[in-house]
Amino acid sequence: MSFHVVTGAGFTGTATVLRLAESRERVRLVTLRGSGPEHPGIERIAADATDADALAALTEGATVLINCAAPAWASRRRRSTRCSRGRCARCGGDGRPADAGVRASIRYVNFAPDA
Repeated sequence: MSFHVVTGAGFTGTATVLRLAESRERVRLVTLRGSGPEHPGIERIAADATDADALAALTEGATVLINCAAPAWASRRRRSTRCSRGRCARCGGDGRPADAGVRASIRYVNFAPDA
């Protein structure tokens, strides 16, 4: 049994954690409010996925970090479509889920749209 940490409980995150839990994998779901599907195989945690230190601690012992969290549409419109000094989920800059994966030395999968 592998240990997976998933961020985000939207359509993709919910489908991902349910699939993993139904396959009897150990799953930790990280969302801002600790929301997400109720399932005995899913541990729901309230935390900010952009806090790389907190997320790195939550991924300790994990096999993979799967990012399904996306910024709110309103905040995405305000941001530039270009990466600012390497600080985005795609390239793993400071304060993003990818950075936490690098810190924890685990595999990182990004299902979130470009921020």
